Amino acid sequence: MFPNLKNMLKNLDRIEDFFISMALLFVTLLLFINVITRYSFGYSIKWAEELTRYLLIWVTFIGSSVCVRKQKHVGIDVLLTKCPIGMKWVVKLIIAVICLLFSFILTFYGWEITYSVILSKQLSPAMMLPMYLVYISIPIGGFLMCLRYLQIVFVRLRDIIQKEKENSVNNISC
Repeated sequence: MFPNLKNMLKNLDRIEDFFISMALLFVTLLLFINVITRYSFGYSIKWAEELTRYLLIWVTFIGSSVCVRKQKHVGIDVLLTKCPIGMKWVVKLIIAVICLLFSFILTFYGWEITYSVILSKQLSPAMMLPMYLVYISIPIGGFLMCLRYLQIVFVRLRDIIQKEKENSVNNISC
């Protein structure tokens, strides 16, 4: 891969990890404080539950990209276990392309929904926060997943090409 692209992806890794860590830390602290104030003082922070819900939505979509990067998404490996060893690389490539298409569709329709929320000027009930700030997590997460699946597709294509070269060299030397 290109050196600049590798650096950009490493920076993106750090940003994703930092965002998720900070959001989860903030959610934990906010919920803890809310529980303490509710049971100790009989007072609940009205906007705390709403904010934690929105942060968890962001963590879900950014976390999906991290799961793609670390290849930790839930998968069904029936196809991979049943196909011949030589075909596994092709099947993995096809699966990555299908996931890339799904991520693109998620990004496209996520943006359409976000745009309609922007036009409607919808606000959250407790915090009066513009709701597009929540909805925009869908296309951003989808776009990040697209980047990660593109990365996987290129790596798998490279692996297939290298295997083909190795096979052709082995066939010539026989």
